[in-house]
Amino acid sequence: YTFVGGTKVASITKADLTVSSTAVSKTYDGRLSAAGTAQVTAGTLYSTDTLSGGSFAFTDKNAGANKTVTAAGVTLNDGNSGDNYNLSYASNTVSSISQAALSVSYSGVNKTYDGSTTASVNTSDNRITNDDLSINRTASFTDKKAGSAKTVNVSGVSLSGVDAQNYTVAGSASTTAAISKANLTVSSTAVSKTYDGSLSAAGTAVVSAGTLFSGDTLSGGSFAFTDKNAGTGKTVTASAVTLNDGNNGDNYTLSYASNTVSSISPKALSVSGSSAADKTYDGTSTAVITTGSLSGFIGAEKVSASASGNFDSKNAGARTATATYSLGDDSVTGGLAGNYTLSDNNLLSATISPKALSGSVMVAGKTYDASTAANISSRSLSGVIGVEDVSYVGGVASFADKNAGLAKVVTATGLSLAGADAGNYSVNSSASTTAAISKANLTVSS
Repeated sequence: YTFVGGTKVASITKADLTVSSTAVSKTYDGRLSAAGTAQVTAGTLYSTDTLSGGSFAFTDKNAGANKTVTAAGVTLNDGNSGDNYNLSYASNTVSSISQAALSVSYSGVNKTYDGSTTASVNTSDNRITNDDLSINRTASFTDKKAGSAKTVNVSGVSLSGVDAQNYTVAGSASTTAAISKANLTVSSTAVSKTYDGSLSAAGTAVVSAGTLFSGDTLSGGSFAFTDKNAGTGKTVTASAVTLNDGNNGDNYTLSYASNTVSSISPKALSVSGSSAADKTYDGTSTAVITTGSLSGFIGAEKVSASASGNFDSKNAGARTATATYSLGDDSVTGGLAGNYTLSDNNLLSATISPKALSGSVMVAGKTYDASTAANISSRSLSGVIGVEDVSYVGGVASFADKNAGLAKVVTATGLSLAGADAGNYSVNSSASTTAAISKANLTVSS
């Protein structure tokens, strides 16, 4: 058969074409953008047809391998506005985002000496704006000593936070900072001593303000009272204390404060030759004391002394007196009474003798009875102190003879004292007076 001429109508269907992106590798930049290139992953892009353009993006911003990149908006250049193909898209799943190197700048924070190498640093870095990122680190000075521009070593650097996985960071670095001297005020312990005429004080250095840090110590020092005299609330100054801090004391700015609660006790003197004088009973326990000689002074110093005393009882008898001494300044030697003390002496012996009283009697007159017997009508004493309890008692009286007469001598004997205070007195045991013996009436008859 032979076919000649004619026209036949037929259709061309669209070819299926799947497009993806080439694998994309980038460094973390906090964005989804991907610099992809369109490529065919399924179907055939026929000769003279080409792909161009397109929009490519990671599905998340985070660093990692086998990341997914999507494709869209690819232009099919096929002379038919892309209508020769049924275009679909596939994701690339072998792309990657590398971690960004975090560049961190460290600035050391100045501190005051604290006995340690502990340091602090501030940081700045090139992180993507608004990324959640913390820089963990340990910082320390190379030594604890005070100084300027000291090296601070930063170690153990690590990252944390939601976006930490997207960065790498160097594990160590260094910077500088200053350690300024710590203020320290030193005083003396309270000093107590006995007066020795000098300003010397056996003090020990103590911190009165500030902190002496662990491992640092105080030693030595010069301590002195501001005056030599005895007293309380005394001032002791401190100076020349050694700071043992491994830096010749240069870790501290050292100042001194005075101790104002120290004391100097008066020096005890000794006395010899003190005595209490005997006395006659006077109703008091007062004793007259002879001071004696003092010893125990510092150098050529002297002080004056006086004494008062009291017996252990006011009553007559062998008594013990206690002497109390009073000291006075000596202008010649410069001795001050306040710098010395003299204890009471309670071992002085003396005697209080009974006081002699004068006793008298009165005798009543009588009528002649051929005897010398007389009756004592009253007795009296003179010389009794105050209203003490003592009375004149007893006694037997007799006329010098039995004969009648006026103003006849009567003698009383055997008189004595009675009452609570009688033992403190003596009295005459006999007394004389006068009385009359009247004649007796006699009637005679024959």
